[in-house]
Amino acid sequence: MKTLFKNINVVDVFNHEIKECDVLIDNDRIISIGKIDEIENMVDCKGKYMYPSFIDTHLHFESSQLRPSEYLKLAIAYGTTAFIADPHEITNVCGEDGIKFIKEDIKDIPADIKIMMPSCVPATPLEYNKVKIDADETIRLTKKYDLYGLGEMMDIIGVLNDDKEVLKKIKYFKDNNMIVDGHAPLMSGIFLDKYILAGMYTDHEVFTKEEALERVSKGMTVQIRNGSAAKDVEKVIKAVNKDNISSFVFATDDKEPEELASKGTIIDAVKKAIKSGIDKIDAIKIASLNGYRTYKLEKRGAIAIGYYANFIIAPDLEFNKNLEVYYMGKLVAKDNVSLFEIKNASILNVTSTVNIKKIELEDLKFNFDKSKPVMEIIPGSLITKKIYCKDDKELNRMYSIERHHKTGLIGKCFVKGFNLKNGAIAQTISHDSHNIIALGNDEKDILDVINALKTDGGIAIKVDGKITYLELDIAGLMSSKPYAEVIKKRHELLEATHKLSMNNKINPLMLLSFLSLIVIPDIKLTCNGLYSIIERKYIE
Repeated sequence: MKTLFKNINVVDVFNHEIKECDVLIDNDRIISIGKIDEIENMVDCKGKYMYPSFIDTHLHFESSQLRPSEYLKLAIAYGTTAFIADPHEITNVCGEDGIKFIKEDIKDIPADIKIMMPSCVPATPLEYNKVKIDADETIRLTKKYDLYGLGEMMDIIGVLNDDKEVLKKIKYFKDNNMIVDGHAPLMSGIFLDKYILAGMYTDHEVFTKEEALERVSKGMTVQIRNGSAAKDVEKVIKAVNKDNISSFVFATDDKEPEELASKGTIIDAVKKAIKSGIDKIDAIKIASLNGYRTYKLEKRGAIAIGYYANFIIAPDLEFNKNLEVYYMGKLVAKDNVSLFEIKNASILNVTSTVNIKKIELEDLKFNFDKSKPVMEIIPGSLITKKIYCKDDKELNRMYSIERHHKTGLIGKCFVKGFNLKNGAIAQTISHDSHNIIALGNDEKDILDVINALKTDGGIAIKVDGKITYLELDIAGLMSSKPYAEVIKKRHELLEATHKLSMNNKINPLMLLSFLSLIVIPDIKLTCNGLYSIIERKYIE
């Protein structure tokens, strides 16, 4: 059926202009742009704006603590209709069952959702996760589930050391003309050269203008990240100019549900880019056409003849509310509310994933030693530092507890920067193997929150003697509940965190989830103790 959108301001991302015209679509395609005679099925847009819908070029559904179908209801409502998702979080916990669950939960959602094959399960050979997926299994799963490319290659050491398994994975995707996503924090010079030469095409671990320019000069596409933990837009956008703009796209990586519900995903990055000085049409281009071209999704990302009718209609170019979102010519969201129904996949094979030995109070005890290193966090960053302290007055105790195989392994260290004084936190969200991570200054409080996680996992906070618990029954990462219920429960968690006497410049739940991720420098805590990414060794 044909529909005519009359009297609308079209954002032309090819010619960098806005033109008042009419747009005619036929079912899912745009077939004419200009001055068009009125037809029966017509919408008078009265000077509103039409611009292409957005693409999130790298995300993990799991980080929102919402199941994918619930995540998508929120994200699509804010104008993102394409998603490049890497399910390595749930795959580390549940293996093939995790991939299968993700694929089934996104079925029939009105969006282009491409699932990447997790490249590193576990993230490195040093990790303790549920399963290990080698190159042959990677290829088998990619074929079986029709996966779109290879997710972020975090095993940098494996790439640089020419690990046969790592290179075999990459080769399969290169040989089949599929995308291989990168992950190269702080990498530069000849090391970056070798990493790119191995086959990596993109990188979202870019923190500065200089890092971005180096990657662009060497042929990479830079994914400007705007997540809940890592917010890199303001710094990285400074690298964009009229000559290199095609080498930049937007990504979220990790988004918490409250931010997702109130700010959307890519639209928030667009607003921040504009606030930082980027032209509005350029910001739209980065959010749409650039990303679609990077990920080889043809006839998307522009208002153009023969392109799919995936667009946003808005009263202005302020990127706020009152959006109408179209996908394949159909209205799928209005006024930041999705209009489509979802069918939730079964969670039967991805529950009850916490499997630990009983922990006694004595298991958590350890003494401060000024000769041993301490992890220091940096507010607003996933980077950590190795430092030494004279005493433990400003330090907290932190633990990483293996939860997949009941090994009883518990990594312990002191951490500086949280300044937590009156409670404890434990959660089964701990990238990428998702063992239990716990923080506090009193062993009894810490033991209480660990036990509160039970067999399903989730997040537990103890403050003033009271425990607040969010159950995440899907792999200990996501809730099976509707997003409104999850957000309500998370508000209770956030209220509990506000009662904690601690550093108010950090998001403790999100930051804590990254302090076991031993692919981001410098030191992180695993079940075996403190590990230095730079020194490539355990340092206790």
